[in-house]
Amino acid sequence: MADGTRPEEHSDPDVLALGDTGRTEAQEHGPAADVGEPLRRKIDEALGRPVPEPEAAEYLDGILGALSYSHEKGIVHRDIKPSNVMVAQNGAVKVMDFGIARALADSASTMTQTSAVVGTAQYLSPEQARGEVVDHRSDLYSAGCVLFELLTNRPPFQGESPVSVAYQHVREDPPLVSDLNPQVSPAMESVVAKALVKDPAERFQNADEFSAAVKDALHGVPVEDATQAIPAVSNGRGFDEVVGAGAAGLGTPLSARTPEDPDLYAEYEEDVEEPRRRRRFAWLWVVLLIALVAGGTWALVRMLDTQELMVPEVEGLSRAEALEELANANLEPAEIESVPDQDVEVDHAIGTEPEAGERVEPGDELVLYLSSGPDGVVIPDGMQGETEETVRAELEALGLEVGDVSEEDHPTVGAGELVSTDPEAGTTVEAGSTVDLTVASGLYPVPDVALLSTSEARSELEQAGFTVTDSTVDWETSEYDPGTVGGTFFDGSLMAPGTPIPQGATVSLSVAVAPEPVETPEPEEPRDPEDEDEDGEDSEDDTDGEDSDDEDEPEDEESPTDEPTEDEDDGDDSDDDSDNDSDNDSDNGNNGNGNNGNGNGNNGGGDSDDE
Repeated sequence: MADGTRPEEHSDPDVLALGDTGRTEAQEHGPAADVGEPLRRKIDEALGRPVPEPEAAEYLDGILGALSYSHEKGIVHRDIKPSNVMVAQNGAVKVMDFGIARALADSASTMTQTSAVVGTAQYLSPEQARGEVVDHRSDLYSAGCVLFELLTNRPPFQGESPVSVAYQHVREDPPLVSDLNPQVSPAMESVVAKALVKDPAERFQNADEFSAAVKDALHGVPVEDATQAIPAVSNGRGFDEVVGAGAAGLGTPLSARTPEDPDLYAEYEEDVEEPRRRRRFAWLWVVLLIALVAGGTWALVRMLDTQELMVPEVEGLSRAEALEELANANLEPAEIESVPDQDVEVDHAIGTEPEAGERVEPGDELVLYLSSGPDGVVIPDGMQGETEETVRAELEALGLEVGDVSEEDHPTVGAGELVSTDPEAGTTVEAGSTVDLTVASGLYPVPDVALLSTSEARSELEQAGFTVTDSTVDWETSEYDPGTVGGTFFDGSLMAPGTPIPQGATVSLSVAVAPEPVETPEPEEPRDPEDEDEDGEDSEDDTDGEDSDDEDEPEDEESPTDEPTEDEDDGDDSDDDSDNDSDNDSDNGNNGNGNNGNGNGNNGGGDSDDE
């Protein structure tokens, strides 16, 4: 039995041309055309972001168009999923891979075919998962799963194994679309909810109804809860019986269109009692499925193609941002490792393993790498001003050794406190490296302030950390303007520029002042020469008088002097000597002057009388 249809019967624009089909050895197959790219790639390339609602509706409209056509032809696809939907470059959507499709009237239209599981776990309808007979509404459920994934970037059910996913399709309700994507409108959410109803009778009853509801939702119109009856397909051989047996309560057939080739479905006619028997023993199929998965059956692994996920780019993101980005892609790291990195900030993502852009399957191990910062030890900042002992303790705690310690004059850092390190603070070095220290000596050289103004010199000294007193040392000079600074005094001594003195010492300035004026004595007036001649004549006439004066000089010596005598006896002797000298002078005068002696004697007497 061939497992496809004749190519001329599938000519709908939304259905990828089939071509000839057949069977190779034990496994059936169908052809595919190399047209466009799979919808799966579109979803993966979104990197965890949902497809916008209008774009998702456009993709689904193409899928439903293809299903409408194939259902009218009496064909159920049974494996609607993103990887079986092709999107052409012009935006056209085509459904492919009808290789496992079956006619609606086929009693073998369940989820098994030639001992291999048919369909993909994430998109199975509940009736497929239970092993029951399926009809066209099973495809509509799968299309609802695709719409769910387009709007949320994840399928409605996820699990560690295909069995757990299939179980959820049968027993659990899907999450609300709005919980995963708040941007989805309530109207579109109602469409998804109806498409994923467990009971086929409560879902959309045909692809056209589903498509119309999607278009209404784009205009804010939600779907009604009531299920509309589906039209019947006249002259569809075996179709009505399958509908009645597999989906009780359905209305008229799907369509009144008559297939162009009545023999198209002849090969699918079988007794309808077989699906009924299969439904009665559905639990046996569930047990069989669990046994196949538990045993690692090759057929199950091969036929249930697992959804592949693309690893997003997280480099440079913070830890929280990287984890959020991975979660949006339905990935969770199995391990988070911190590794050194010279460029990436601490606790930010370096990358992942597998790397960004690679495809992984759910459950594959993924490692997130975070930066621990540069490899090595960073010499800490903020140690300047700490004591040498404190700095030693900090460096040794980091695994570093202290090398040479030298002193340096510094205006503000106290004696014995750290000025700098070599290598400098902030440098990354290997563990165990040696760090040299420079500590303050406690001294600082006196700056050169000579010939500056008082304000300039004060500013220079204060910037060097010294305290300048208001009192100054006067520097008398006429060479420089008053107020010019001559130098700096410390502890009463003039300091040469560059002389180290204690930090913060109090100093004073020597400041130029004008010298005090000096008084010049007045010169004596010169004497007139005529007056000198007259004085000479008088001197000759008064010779006797002068002699008389000479004779009287001893008497003058007897008068008290300013300086006291040593004793009274010496004073008496002096008086006697004066009398003798006076007598001798008188005798000598008489002898020398002869006749003039009287005259002199009279003058001397006169002098004596004057006395």
